[in-house]
Amino acid sequence: IIALQGSLHLLENQPDEYIAAIRKACALYGKAGNHRKNIKLLQEAWVMNPDDDTLFNDLISSMIQSGEQLKASEFLLRRARDHIKQTKFQDARQELVKIIQIEPKHQEALNLIANICLQSGEITEAANYYLKLANLYLESNKFKEAGTIGQKLIKSDPRLVEGHQILATVYRHLEKPDKALKHLMFIGKLLFEKDHIDETISHYKHCKEE
Repeated sequence: IIALQGSLHLLENQPDEYIAAIRKACALYGKAGNHRKNIKLLQEAWVMNPDDDTLFNDLISSMIQSGEQLKASEFLLRRARDHIKQTKFQDARQELVKIIQIEPKHQEALNLIANICLQSGEITEAANYYLKLANLYLESNKFKEAGTIGQKLIKSDPRLVEGHQILATVYRHLEKPDKALKHLMFIGKLLFEKDHIDETISHYKHCKEE
């Protein structure tokens, strides 16, 4: 390892050889369980080759293995933003999924991936992510932000149950029972039209209690 590391600076002007040497060094450090050293070397290599997916994935794996999950999320988010700027939305989506696996409550990642799904016409998938994000906003008493998500969902599909669920919850918290009930009743109508009879009955019982 020492001999290999000592040769790295001699190869800095030879990118391919430099990367190959770093990979060998990282393999040895990996066997030795020295993930922090791996991170340093992989980060240097990735800066030289930012489009190398293998290098980036190895870097993220080393961060996670060394317990630096939050740092991994930061790098993934940075790359996802770059992909979005370049309109590489599916590439960005892959990075955002990884962030959510690490941090299920990462609000920016949830918002970005929901937007990507919505733009690509994947309404149901977008709704799932938006609903998770809205619940996080509601937990933090961010009713305006949650309401914005509900309105966005209804605008994309007026018959989307999740959008009405969010708005009904927001209006309950804002002590506007009439508006909340309006959305609750509409949810019941949607459930009935889909022949979800048991859910419809349960839902209307809930509305009566409200």
